[in-house]
Amino acid sequence: RVAVKVLRPELAAALGADRFHREIEIAANLHHPHILPLYDSGDADGFLYYVMPYEEGQSLRDKLAKEGELPIPEAVRILRDVVDALSEAHEKGVVHRDIKPDNVLLTKHHALVTDFGVAKAVSEATGAHRLTTEGVALGTPAYMSPEQAAADKHIDHRADIYAVGALAYELLTGRPPFTGTTPQEVLSAQVTRPPTPVTEYRATVPPALEQLVMKCLEKKAADRWQSAEELLPQLEALATPSGGITPTGTMPAGEVLAPRRKMFVRAAALLGVLVLVVVGGWLALSSRGEAEGSATIRSLAVLPLDNLMGDPEQAHFVDGLHDILIGELSRVEDLTVRGRTSVLRYRETEQASSEIAAELAVDALVTGSVFRAGDSVRIQVQLIRGSPETVLSSHIFHGRLSQALALQSRVVRAIAGEIEVVLSPQDARRLASKREVDPEVQEAYYRGRALWRTRSGDGLRRSVTYLEEAVRLDSTFALAWAGLADAYMMGQVYGVLGLSGDEAHGRAEAAATKALELDATLAEAHAALANVRFYGAWDRTEAETLMRRAIDLNPSYAQAHDWLGDILTSAGRLEAALIAYQQARELDPFSALMHRDVGQALRRLGRCDDAMEHARTSLELDPEYVRAYRLLRDCHITAGRYDEAVEAEILAGRVAGTEPSDLRLARRAYDDGGWMGFLEWQLETIRAELSDGRLGYTYRRLVETHTLLGNADEALRALQLAVDARDGFFLIFGMSDPLLEPLRGDPRWEQLMQRAGL
Repeated sequence: RVAVKVLRPELAAALGADRFHREIEIAANLHHPHILPLYDSGDADGFLYYVMPYEEGQSLRDKLAKEGELPIPEAVRILRDVVDALSEAHEKGVVHRDIKPDNVLLTKHHALVTDFGVAKAVSEATGAHRLTTEGVALGTPAYMSPEQAAADKHIDHRADIYAVGALAYELLTGRPPFTGTTPQEVLSAQVTRPPTPVTEYRATVPPALEQLVMKCLEKKAADRWQSAEELLPQLEALATPSGGITPTGTMPAGEVLAPRRKMFVRAAALLGVLVLVVVGGWLALSSRGEAEGSATIRSLAVLPLDNLMGDPEQAHFVDGLHDILIGELSRVEDLTVRGRTSVLRYRETEQASSEIAAELAVDALVTGSVFRAGDSVRIQVQLIRGSPETVLSSHIFHGRLSQALALQSRVVRAIAGEIEVVLSPQDARRLASKREVDPEVQEAYYRGRALWRTRSGDGLRRSVTYLEEAVRLDSTFALAWAGLADAYMMGQVYGVLGLSGDEAHGRAEAAATKALELDATLAEAHAALANVRFYGAWDRTEAETLMRRAIDLNPSYAQAHDWLGDILTSAGRLEAALIAYQQARELDPFSALMHRDVGQALRRLGRCDDAMEHARTSLELDPEYVRAYRLLRDCHITAGRYDEAVEAEILAGRVAGTEPSDLRLARRAYDDGGWMGFLEWQLETIRAELSDGRLGYTYRRLVETHTLLGNADEALRALQLAVDARDGFFLIFGMSDPLLEPLRGDPRWEQLMQRAGL
């Protein structure tokens, strides 16, 4: 979907196709998150046209027509985006010449500047004065600089600065600085008349903002802000309450310093009062100590970054940067960061920041956007306090695409500085040492990690392929090696890689070891090796040591806390496991997995009612989570509620993709044979899965089903199959499952556990 703009015939005739295409081609080289790109241009039977992306939203002109003057923070935000776009264009030698509300689009809380190069193309071909007198204004009179209005041939980027001033004036007052009954009257005013001060139309505009606007509107270009690069930090400071907007009602410094005797006498009298107030207030506050800590930020959530490219194919790139930003911030000492799953629910939300912060129980939010074009990337982030909702800072980082990961380190350092967290020497060294990573390697890594999270058979197989490609292209990329170790282990657990257990474990161990050799401070590498020791060698002691080391390196690593719970569960340390699972859930409070695992720990401890609450919460967060249905089933079995147990199992099968005809057979088996009839039917389906080579949870279900049927001999034979196949995923958890209690008194159980090394 694109937008096509066609020049008026009289402009096309005066301009000529060659000159038009040349200027459009120059503008098409601009790539920036706040510039609407140009895709193409052409000549159709004498009509000149150009093509842009189609953007949902409205123009700034439409918004002004509906609302009039805008709230001051919103106006400043829009102006900052526009000036940011101009900064990029001016650096590339492109002057817009027609900045106005019609050429600013608003989409997803961002402003996009359109039509770069068009006014330049027209002005190069024909004189401004002649076109204006013919009723076709070059530029728009209300926003034209004095030099444009006077048809000066020597126009530079400072004409755009003037237009920004006119735009700002209208955003704040609902009217442009000059109006008239004819274009000529407006043009004359641009050259000869001073604009009325902004505050005469809107008294609440802060003096600092008014001064910024009026300096943009200086008649002489030399008296204005001299560049967009100079103007941008002024707007960023105004967008940040702590950045120094003078409170409404205070006087500019020049007026405060006016030497008036009465003011001096009053000031002297007030000074004594002020001293008493300040000293008294200081004493009162200091008595509270630092416990109140109202301004302290010690917990954050990084909301999903906006994809400004408008290309769904770039989503994995943006999500990858989001993941890494969460990971880097999580490693900062004395800072708690919410998990990835919980923040993803706010990807398209319109909720206020204060509401999101309250739901996530954090002090502040990090929001931002990513724009990628060619060999460049631009990351913009804001730090927003939750309550009271306040924008604390706004930062823009840009560089080559290969520097994307290093840019994340700069983001972390900026945020740490803003919230006054002192980076440890180790963190400081780590962040400073981030190197460039080839874009192709990043691409493979981001895709591999995204597919790993699907936990699906095809996803895990493709994950291994992408991560193998990443380490082939760059054998020194530690994150990719750690990701590859996870992919091998998870693929083996789900039985989808077509590798023997020993081969999969060997590859996973080699990848995790390589990751640690490259970066011994990488929490993901320690966690990956812990899982290799756990699932591959069944060495719970070393696995626990490694996983706790990962948590020490990254205390906000929710998945590592959850994995630690698995290790502790396998050792029968159920109370300690519950604490680990609860810690994981606190870090990632809207994760279906974390709630389900807390519920499973509670079930093992005999607290089935509490377990079911977590199972239901898990299903509210993810209605298609098979393991949560199975937790419900197990709780119902324990309580003897077989109707509900069958219903939960059938729902699990439906979500897992079981054929509807098979589900009808399951229902019929229960109707005809009761609970035992249903289990006999289930046993047949499990045997069919085994004959097809499907493993995963199959051995576990086989052992459980025989146990529930009272077939201890068959259950122990099934357990022997699991031991022979080294199905560690079942064995290390199955030992402590309450459903298997009838088997534990049998000597053959102990023999099999010893044989398995457990």
